[in-house]
Amino acid sequence: DTNPDALNALARLYEREQRHTELVAILEEQAVGAMDPVVRSALNVRIGQLREQVLHDDDAAASAYREALDADPRSDVAMNALAALEERRGDFSALEEVLLQRLGILEAADQKALLYRLADNARLKLEDEDRAFGYLRQVMDLDPNDARAFEGIERVLTSGERWHDLIELYETRAAAAKAGNQTAEERRLRLRVAELWAEKLDSPDTACESVEALLKDNPNDVATL
Repeated sequence: DTNPDALNALARLYEREQRHTELVAILEEQAVGAMDPVVRSALNVRIGQLREQVLHDDDAAASAYREALDADPRSDVAMNALAALEERRGDFSALEEVLLQRLGILEAADQKALLYRLADNARLKLEDEDRAFGYLRQVMDLDPNDARAFEGIERVLTSGERWHDLIELYETRAAAAKAGNQTAEERRLRLRVAELWAEKLDSPDTACESVEALLKDNPNDVATL
């Protein structure tokens, strides 16, 4: 019952005759006996595909995909299959878990795209702006000059009227702009900080201090004046 040639031959026969339940059972036997985790992962992916696409058992398919990821956490095929399944059946919390599992094994340079996907899932599907904010902050921790993350965070903070957090965001971004010699962008952000102090937080004195700090660096700047 562990003869690999016999199992492979039987699997081919079941597949040719479209006896999918028996085929899944044979593949499960092969997966249990597979010593190579990559092979075991591939077998579980095949099991998941059969359960999802042919036998129409999403729960069993999800279990097979998870076993594939447990065997080989770096399998893009297993991760994409499980993520697509959870998204199709509308389990967006489960989708988040899948993406977070993958995020944990990626190098920092490869995390941005996945963090964007997590942020979109949190904002659009889970309707959780705070969670989306957290993922976008992680993007900015990786790349302080990332425009997409900045705009997303700005939108979340503005809609939530979180003015102090928005000021902190602008100041962080302005410091990065200054370091990159982006004078016009730095001025725009620091003037926006002054506007928030004056218009949203009713603190014109603090607003004036922010503007005066700009004038020290460029006393003849017309927009600042």
